[in-house]
Amino acid sequence: MKRINIGFNAKLHLIKPLGFKLDEKHLQRSCLDYFEYLDYEVYENLDDFKQKNPVGEIFYLTRYGHKSPKEIDFKAIPKDIPIYLMFGRESTGIPYDIYIII
Repeated sequence: MKRINIGFNAKLHLIKPLGFKLDEKHLQRSCLDYFEYLDYEVYENLDDFKQKNPVGEIFYLTRYGHKSPKEIDFKAIPKDIPIYLMFGRESTGIPYDIYIII
């Protein structure tokens, strides 16, 4: 089945460990009946993600941030540079060890 960019032409990058399962049973229970159509990739860890995506602007969205996402001028980033919005777990956000690096 062909995967497509649903919604706003974006690819979903999922970095393990995940706080949820990607099997059909769990996705249906979450009402994600369109997941099979999503353009997505799962990475083993953050290093795996960065190795496979060496170019791009990563914006870490966390409650500890100093700017609101609406303050970011995404149009100032050249169109050939990928933009990544990184979210952490719903309960805890971005892990502290990643947060202290940024």
